[in-house]
Amino acid sequence: MSKNIKLGLSVATFETNFGPIVYATSDLVKLSEIFHKVRNIGYESVDLFIDQTSEEKAYAIKKLLDENELKVSMLVCIYLAELGVNFGSTDAKVREKSIQTYIDQMKIAKILDAPTMPVGFIRGRITEKDNLGDYYKRLSESLKILVEGAKQYSVELCLEPINRYEVNTIFSLDDAIDFIDQYEVQGLKILADFFHMNIEDADMVSSIKRAGNKIRHVHIPDSNRKAPGMGHLNYYELLDSLNSIGYNGYLVSEANPFGQSDLCATFGFEYLEKVMNTKK
Repeated sequence: MSKNIKLGLSVATFETNFGPIVYATSDLVKLSEIFHKVRNIGYESVDLFIDQTSEEKAYAIKKLLDENELKVSMLVCIYLAELGVNFGSTDAKVREKSIQTYIDQMKIAKILDAPTMPVGFIRGRITEKDNLGDYYKRLSESLKILVEGAKQYSVELCLEPINRYEVNTIFSLDDAIDFIDQYEVQGLKILADFFHMNIEDADMVSSIKRAGNKIRHVHIPDSNRKAPGMGHLNYYELLDSLNSIGYNGYLVSEANPFGQSDLCATFGFEYLEKVMNTKK
């Protein structure tokens, strides 16, 4: 693997039962303890899941990150879907408001030095009365504005393919590649998630190689969304395929701890270290 590859873990700055978050707390003292624990295990970054966050709180979180020598690998504003953010909406006013709402969150990303932000559920669902081509056109127009707006905050946007049981468009890496190419959304990258890929991509290795440098961020939960090594995915092949495309970003364990956060964090890190240090 590339020497620039870094391991990260999913952490939320609010109380949540959302599955694939290993640690979560709204208390800054406890958050500092979590950051300390995560760094001591060996992780170098966190994918930070936030609720509505003031700039003042963002600076406080950044201070805790710096004290524990952790980076934010991706900022996830998970609450935006609940606010009705929908980049593919048939309503132009909804799209306009959604774009501005997301750009406002980029200010928080800038404070936290987060290099990436995802576009997942907030791309919106296509309705039965809608046409897929029309939906993709609206979505692409929204994303082109967002990609351009993100530049001033030094953020790259990553489209996340999500399995068909959770969304109704862009399920696989191939879907994401085709969308970006066909609608010419220059600068839009891809967030590859092993859990979703295991459901949707017939050949995960081939999909990774086809995506190439479009992949900007990677989530690496196992097939059952547990920590790496707790399912049936072949991490030796998958990490080798990432190495073959020159991937040098973060590998983040966005895993469901199923009530065992410490075990999830520690086991996943030790397993990945073993895989990454095994010469083929």
